[in-house]
Amino acid sequence: GADGVRFGILSSSPAGGDLLFDEKLCEQGRNFCNKIWNALRLMASWQEDLNPDVSSSPSESAALEWIEQKSNVLLEEVEKDFKNYRLSDVMMKLYGFIWNDFCSWHLEMIKPTGGDQLSKDTLDRTTAIFSRLMQALHPFMPFITEEVWHQLGSRDQDCMMTSYPKAASYDKGTLADIELLKDIVAKVRDLRNKNGLRAREPLSLLVSSSDKTTRLTSEPGWMGLLESMAYLDNLELMTEEPERTNVIPFVVGTDKFYLVVNTEIDVEEELNKVTEDLQYQEGFVQSIRKKLENQRFVDNAPEAVVNRERQKLEDGEKRIAMLRESLRRLQN
Repeated sequence: GADGVRFGILSSSPAGGDLLFDEKLCEQGRNFCNKIWNALRLMASWQEDLNPDVSSSPSESAALEWIEQKSNVLLEEVEKDFKNYRLSDVMMKLYGFIWNDFCSWHLEMIKPTGGDQLSKDTLDRTTAIFSRLMQALHPFMPFITEEVWHQLGSRDQDCMMTSYPKAASYDKGTLADIELLKDIVAKVRDLRNKNGLRAREPLSLLVSSSDKTTRLTSEPGWMGLLESMAYLDNLELMTEEPERTNVIPFVVGTDKFYLVVNTEIDVEEELNKVTEDLQYQEGFVQSIRKKLENQRFVDNAPEAVVNRERQKLEDGEKRIAMLRESLRRLQN
C-alpha cells in the first residue's frame, strides 16, 4: 500500500547519504502497518471495567507513567530532527518507539489476564497515547494513521487537521528505573530459554542491594511489573553472595542478580558462560581505555562525549569485578 511504499522510500533516505532503495523496506513498512492495526484490535478486545470506583492498579500506573514520559522524550528528539530536516530519522524513531516501547512493552505491561477487566483510566490514557503517536506518524503514513485515529474514538475533526503533538516534561529517574526493569525481564527470559526452563514457571530472584535496585524494589508498581512479566514468585534484596548451588548469576548494568532455579545447575556450563562474558567485558573495557588514553580524542571531543566514555569505563570495570567474583564462587 501507499503507506508501506512511503515508509520504504523514507527509510532508505538518510540525511546526507545516497538513496539505497530496496523493495524489502516496503515490506517492512507493510509489516509496520500490520503491527499498528493489530495493536488497535488488541485494545478493542479488552473489556473495560465500568465501575467508576476502580482505578488503575499500581503496576498499570507505573506502566502509564513510563510510556507517557518516554513519549515526551521521543517528541523532543523528533522536534530536533525536524528542525535539522532529518525526516528519515524522525520516521525511524517513531517506528522503533511504536513497535518496541508501545506495542511490545507497554501493551504487555497493562494486558489484563485471566478474563480480568481493564480500568477505564488505564484504557483511556493508553488510547490517548496511541492517538498522539498516530498524530506524530501521520505526515509519513497518512492513510492507516487517519483510520486508526477515528477507530480510537469519536472525533470532531480528522487527524490531518490536528496540531502536531508537543513534548512535555519528563523525569529521567523514572525512565532509568523502567529501563533497568526491562533489562532484568529480558535477561530472565533469556536465561529461561537457554537453560530449558518453562517460560511461566514461578522462580525467585536475588538482587544485590544498591541505590537503583532498592528504589526499584521499593515501588509497588515496579515490583508488580517485574514479578508479572518475569514470572517471579519472590524477589529478595541481598548484601552477600548466596552460597546455594542452584542459582544462575547475571549482571545488568552494574548490578548483580541471581536467578534461583528448581534444579541443580551445570557448573561447568555456567563457568563457560561467565568466562565468555568476562572475556567480552575485558575486551570492551580495553577498547574504552585505549580511546581515553588517546590525548587527541580527549582534547578534541565534546566534554559530554568524553564523560560518557569515562562512565562506560567505570561501569565496565564494575561488571568485570562482579563477573570475576562469580567465577571464583563457581570454581570453589
